[in-house]
Amino acid sequence: MGLLLGIMLVVLYAQPAEANYPGTPGKIAYSGWDGNDLEIYTINPNGGSRKNVTNNNTDDIQPSYSPSGKNIAYAYDPGTGDTEMYYIKPDGGGRKNVTNNNTDNFYPYWGCKGGCK
Repeated sequence: MGLLLGIMLVVLYAQPAEANYPGTPGKIAYSGWDGNDLEIYTINPNGGSRKNVTNNNTDDIQPSYSPSGKNIAYAYDPGTGDTEMYYIKPDGGGRKNVTNNNTDNFYPYWGCKGGCK
């Protein structure tokens, strides 16, 4: 009886998995080497339709999709000891600096106001 109750509690407590992608399923954002530095790319889960989102002479790292999938936050590391947070649209447009300070900023993560659904 105790084992059955334990199994029932596990089944009742099961929660859906959380992931950081737009849509069902959406593109994956990642940092990749372009031969000179790290840039942000997007790609389909099957490996097709790779797109170069950033293209500059500094490292763009740690991409994170917004919950809507309309922006990608990332860390911009010019190698000067002052890494900043930016966001950009998945097509490469609308780049905007979020932090502007004299310290390193890493690991952007989009929270959800009122909880993600």
